[in-house]
Parts: sequence; C-alpha cells; structure tokens
Amino acid sequence: MKGAVARVRPNLPALRRRVSLGAWLGLALPCAGVSSDYLTDVWQAEHGLPQNTVTCVTQTRDGYLWLGTLNGVARFDGVRFVVFGAHNTPELKSSRILALLEDRQGGLWIGTEGGGAARLHRGRFATFTAWEGLPNNIVQGLREDARGRVWIGTQAGVCAWQDGAFVQAPAAE
Repeated sequence: MKGAVARVRPNLPALRRRVSLGAWLGLALPCAGVSSDYLTDVWQAEHGLPQNTVTCVTQTRDGYLWLGTLNGVARFDGVRFVVFGAHNTPELKSSRILALLEDRQGGLWIGTEGGGAARLHRGRFATFTAWEGLPNNIVQGLREDARGRVWIGTQAGVCAWQDGAFVQAPAAE
C-alpha cells in the first residue's frame, strides 16, 4: 500500500457518511495488528487519485479533503475524487503540488513546484508567480498567522500575502 491514502475507522456503517481528516493517514501504513473492529479503506490512482504520492493534505471547512500529489490536487468527498491540475485548470501552472492551506476567508492556497501558488476562492482560481511578487515559483510551504497574513515559503525566500499584495519578509539580522 505504499503511497496510498488510507483511513482506519470503526466498523460501523453509519460512519461512512462523514469524512474526517483526523482519521486519515497521509501515507498508508501496513495494517498488521489492526483489530477486526476497524475497517480500512485505501484509495490509489485506480480509484481516482491523480497519482499515488500524496505530498500534503488539508480539510476545508466545507468538509472536503484536498490531497496534493505530484500530478495535481484532488478534492475528495468521501466517495469521489475531482482532480485539478495543469491539464484541466489553466491557473495551475504546475501539477506538482507541495503545499495546501485554507485561509480564514475560506480560500484554498495551493503551492506548486515551478508554477508558483494558486488560490481557489468562491469557485475561482487566481495564480501568483514571481511575476506577481513571489520570491520564486517553487512554493514549499504555506501558513497563516494570527493577523490573517498568508506566509508563502519558496525556494528563494519567504513573503506574505497581505491586503491583496505580496510583502517581502524582512531580512534576518
């Protein structure tokens, strides 16, 4: 099961209705020793995941799980995957997803390898690259601070998205 997405849950049919990030494993581990009181579901590329290497996972407040892979980002509702990548979403300049974050406004930030960052908000994608002010187009990390600034860690430095623009992080002294 290497490289798969799995969840372990109690063997109760009613639980199949809700998906919970807390019950997920980013990479499936051998389930030896798991009691028969639990069921294990595993999803791989043949089940709709765009690729078996899952690089990041987040759950948005609407209940969807978002899984970043090396071939796009997948939205999972517990039954089906909907895949977004450079092949079907022009705003995603790269399908190699390295980071995911939901901001406090409900926007989903997607950090890519070589395509900068994208933000999905209210059904629309926006693209942010070095052209728009990122230090580099390889986005390795995304975090939001207490003031609501989204910090974007790239291969060449860190910046913050604040009031609709990128602000470069001050140099370390």
